[in-house]
Amino acid sequence: MMEAGRELDAKIGIVLGWELRGEGGPYEGFWVSPDGNMGDGLPHYSTSIADAWTVIGKMRADGYTVDLIDERNPRIWCCEMETDEELHAHFARADTAPHAICLAALEAVK
Repeated sequence: MMEAGRELDAKIGIVLGWELRGEGGPYEGFWVSPDGNMGDGLPHYSTSIADAWTVIGKMRADGYTVDLIDERNPRIWCCEMETDEELHAHFARADTAPHAICLAALEAVK
Protein backbone atom coordinates (compact mmCIF):
# COMPACT_ATOMS: atom_id res chain seq x y z
CA MET A 1 0.00 0.00 0.00
CA MET A 2 1.30 3.44 -0.92
CA GLU A 3 1.86 5.66 2.11
CA ALA A 4 0.10 8.99 2.54
CA GLY A 5 2.30 11.90 1.50
CA ARG A 6 3.52 13.93 -1.43
CA GLU A 7 4.13 11.00 -3.78
CA LEU A 8 0.51 9.89 -3.42
CA ASP A 9 -0.65 13.53 -3.66
CA ALA A 10 1.23 13.81 -6.98
CA LYS A 11 -0.46 10.71 -8.40
CA ILE A 12 -3.88 12.02 -7.35
CA GLY A 13 -3.04 15.46 -8.72
CA ILE A 14 -2.38 13.97 -12.14
CA VAL A 15 -5.72 12.10 -12.00
CA LEU A 16 -7.44 15.40 -11.18
CA GLY A 17 -5.78 17.22 -14.06
CA TRP A 18 -2.77 18.86 -12.39
CA GLU A 19 0.36 19.09 -14.50
CA LEU A 20 3.98 19.05 -13.33
CA ARG A 21 6.14 21.43 -15.34
CA GLY A 22 9.88 21.77 -15.18
CA GLU A 23 12.56 19.20 -14.51
CA GLY A 24 12.52 16.48 -11.89
CA GLY A 25 9.96 14.62 -9.85
CA PRO A 26 7.08 15.78 -7.66
CA TYR A 27 9.43 17.76 -5.38
CA GLU A 28 11.03 19.75 -8.22
CA GLY A 29 9.55 21.92 -10.92
CA PHE A 30 6.12 23.41 -10.26
CA TRP A 31 2.52 22.26 -10.40
CA VAL A 32 -0.15 23.86 -12.56
CA SER A 33 -3.78 23.34 -11.55
CA PRO A 34 -6.45 22.25 -14.05
CA ASP A 35 -7.56 25.88 -14.35
CA GLY A 36 -4.01 27.09 -15.08
CA ASN A 37 -3.19 28.47 -11.62
CA MET A 38 0.49 28.16 -10.72
CA GLY A 39 0.50 29.93 -7.35
CA ASP A 40 -1.11 27.66 -4.79
CA GLY A 41 0.88 24.45 -5.18
CA LEU A 42 -0.36 20.88 -5.20
CA PRO A 43 -2.98 20.18 -2.49
CA HIS A 44 -2.29 17.66 0.29
CA TYR A 45 -4.94 15.22 -0.90
CA SER A 46 -3.77 12.21 1.14
CA THR A 47 -3.33 14.00 4.47
CA SER A 48 -5.96 16.78 4.48
CA ILE A 49 -9.65 15.90 4.64
CA ALA A 50 -10.55 19.26 3.08
CA ASP A 51 -8.36 18.48 0.06
CA ALA A 52 -9.59 14.87 -0.07
CA TRP A 53 -13.17 16.10 -0.49
CA THR A 54 -12.14 17.53 -3.86
CA VAL A 55 -11.10 14.00 -4.87
CA ILE A 56 -14.56 12.74 -3.92
CA GLY A 57 -16.14 15.60 -5.87
CA LYS A 58 -14.14 14.75 -9.00
CA MET A 59 -14.91 11.04 -8.76
CA ARG A 60 -18.63 11.74 -8.29
CA ALA A 61 -18.57 14.11 -11.28
CA ASP A 62 -17.02 11.27 -13.29
CA GLY A 63 -19.94 8.97 -12.41
CA TYR A 64 -18.63 7.15 -9.35
CA THR A 65 -20.64 6.43 -6.23
CA VAL A 66 -18.43 6.97 -3.18
CA ASP A 67 -18.91 5.34 0.23
CA LEU A 68 -16.68 6.27 3.16
CA ILE A 69 -16.95 4.07 6.24
CA ASP A 70 -15.35 4.40 9.67
CA GLU A 71 -14.68 0.93 11.08
CA ARG A 72 -14.41 1.46 14.81
CA ASN A 73 -12.48 -1.58 15.96
CA PRO A 74 -9.72 -1.17 14.98
CA ARG A 75 -10.13 2.42 13.83
CA ILE A 76 -9.72 2.01 10.09
CA TRP A 77 -11.28 4.03 7.28
CA CYS A 78 -12.69 2.26 4.22
CA CYS A 79 -13.50 3.95 0.94
CA GLU A 80 -15.39 2.30 -1.88
CA MET A 81 -15.92 3.73 -5.37
CA GLU A 82 -17.98 2.22 -8.18
CA THR A 83 -19.98 3.13 -11.27
CA ASP A 84 -23.16 1.57 -12.60
CA GLU A 85 -21.18 0.08 -15.50
CA GLU A 86 -18.65 -1.78 -13.35
CA LEU A 87 -19.12 -5.25 -11.93
CA HIS A 88 -17.13 -4.57 -8.77
CA ALA A 89 -16.22 -1.72 -6.44
CA HIS A 90 -12.77 -0.24 -6.00
CA PHE A 91 -11.99 -0.54 -2.32
CA ALA A 92 -9.23 0.79 -0.04
CA ARG A 93 -8.55 0.79 3.70
CA ALA A 94 -6.22 3.10 5.61
CA ASP A 95 -5.64 4.69 9.01
CA THR A 96 -7.12 8.02 7.87
CA ALA A 97 -10.05 8.99 5.67
CA PRO A 98 -8.00 11.11 3.23
CA HIS A 99 -5.53 8.27 2.70
CA ALA A 100 -8.33 5.74 2.04
CA ILE A 101 -10.06 8.15 -0.38
CA CYS A 102 -6.87 8.62 -2.40
CA LEU A 103 -6.06 4.91 -2.54
CA ALA A 104 -9.59 4.04 -3.69
CA ALA A 105 -9.50 6.77 -6.36
CA LEU A 106 -6.21 5.47 -7.74
CA GLU A 107 -7.61 1.95 -7.84
CA ALA A 108 -10.72 3.18 -9.64
CA VAL A 109 -8.83 4.93 -12.43
CA LYS A 110 -6.32 2.15 -13.14
